[in-house]
Amino acid sequence: MRRTPEAEDYKTKSELKRVAESALELAKALTALNATRLADLDLDERTAELVEKTQRITQHVAHKREVQYLAKHLREIDTHDWAERVFAQTESSRQDTAAHHRLEALREQLLAPGDEAAQALLQAHPALDRQRLRHLIKQALKERASGAPPKAYRELFQLLRSVIT
Repeated sequence: MRRTPEAEDYKTKSELKRVAESALELAKALTALNATRLADLDLDERTAELVEKTQRITQHVAHKREVQYLAKHLREIDTHDWAERVFAQTESSRQDTAAHHRLEALREQLLAPGDEAAQALLQAHPALDRQRLRHLIKQALKERASGAPPKAYRELFQLLRSVIT
């Protein structure tokens, strides 16, 4: 029997490629997750087994081949719920990392010569303790100059995180 566009289960070649690409992306994302996040997904036994096997393989070409095999398996089963949760976790992690990087950049701006960054921060967040901020900036600069452990540097980051997030 020939597949025709009128058939209910007919998919074009482009649709099949999109499905294969999304399954491959999901397979890559699953193999990048740690054991606790995998456990949260409630994968079926066969899929969990394939993911663990793929994670154990370290050789590049063999790992790539196993990821493709996992993707083939994922194309054969319903993965919509897993995909949503995996990509939501990944996006949440990306957003957290981006926020962390923004705070680090702000801390570096505060430690740069000049007072403009501190003034802008104090204007944007009037509840921020001006004296504590200036003290931490001064201490962090002293620590950096003397090569001492960066205690005030870390405290400055924690202060920024508590105020901005």
